[in-house]
Amino acid sequence: MVKQIIQVISLIISKIIPIGSVLVFNSFPDFTDNAYAVYKYIIDHQQKFDSYKLIWLTLNKEKAQELNKLFAIKNEKCRAYCRFTFCSLWYYYRAKYVFCTHGVFGLLKLSQTNKIINLWHGMPLKGIGVFDKISDNTKADITVATSDYYRDIMAKSFRIDIEKVFLTGQPRNDLLFEMTDFYSFYGIEKDRYSKVGIWLPTYRRSFIGKLREEGIFQENKISYLNFNDLESLDILLQQLKILIIIKIHPMDFLQTIEFPTYKNVLLLKSLNSNIQLYPLLGSTDFLLTDYSSVWIDYDILNKPIGFVMNDIEEYKNDRGLIFDDLENLLPGEILSNTDQLFNFIYNLDKVRYKSKNLFNKYKDNNSTARLLFMLNL
Repeated sequence: MVKQIIQVISLIISKIIPIGSVLVFNSFPDFTDNAYAVYKYIIDHQQKFDSYKLIWLTLNKEKAQELNKLFAIKNEKCRAYCRFTFCSLWYYYRAKYVFCTHGVFGLLKLSQTNKIINLWHGMPLKGIGVFDKISDNTKADITVATSDYYRDIMAKSFRIDIEKVFLTGQPRNDLLFEMTDFYSFYGIEKDRYSKVGIWLPTYRRSFIGKLREEGIFQENKISYLNFNDLESLDILLQQLKILIIIKIHPMDFLQTIEFPTYKNVLLLKSLNSNIQLYPLLGSTDFLLTDYSSVWIDYDILNKPIGFVMNDIEEYKNDRGLIFDDLENLLPGEILSNTDQLFNFIYNLDKVRYKSKNLFNKYKDNNSTARLLFMLNL
């Protein structure tokens, strides 16, 4: 009953407060992903969007304060507010569009249509929306897809008409083609290495948000690699002069674990707030991942991908996967044990990317431009 009352009140408020020249952004983690890419494009072309006020909604006051210091230097029309404040609600109702990666104020009802542009955080492999066995919390008026193959999936996942799924590509993939500050910030001489790879595992047990366990979770292991396996991997990488950057998923229970320090394995629990993931991703020579949608993005680069996973059936049963035949769709080798992983790395020069030509209609850096054109912005 309380939920219904809140929704009715929200609907009334949304009819009273006039829409203004305001664009609202929200992402998790803050200031990242598809929402960040749209924001950056607008800042980079600010003469065209000069009439708009840009508002970032953050998870906490500290992040809002940090962003406001950044905005003070770069653009006076940008402001950040903690999501749970009067100002954030005011601009939410005033916004012409709300660009988000997960959803914001999902409980609130709006009279305005086509306002919530839920760009999500990747083309799904796991079940989302109606395909998520545990949690269906998606909300969108408009979303995007990278191909016709995914357009139908996104429409069904968000319960929206297929015409509301814009075939633009993901804005964050524009950033794959930009320079990264990662190496200079972390004091890494990239030229010292024959190759630099990145490993982006998804979580098997989450520790924030909705607590869930999916696939095979083993204490103190990244996928199936324990500390000793990581040490062996590090020795192999030193011999081959390869650097692997492992970025732990922000929701992963592994965020709470203290890992040893390695020479050629760089373990990161988070990136510095001034460093964006996707320019770094574009600078790497190969990708290791599993059920993360990041490989759909990496497909644009036509570089080697290895899939580090030994729990497909368990993951299907726990979370659910969009595709029953995932193994046949993957554009790379499944590495289900340490020997296979090490062999993949040892033979990287022989690995060729096997594009399925299903996942990305566009392989360029114009996804954001296409989206804003379709929104008539």
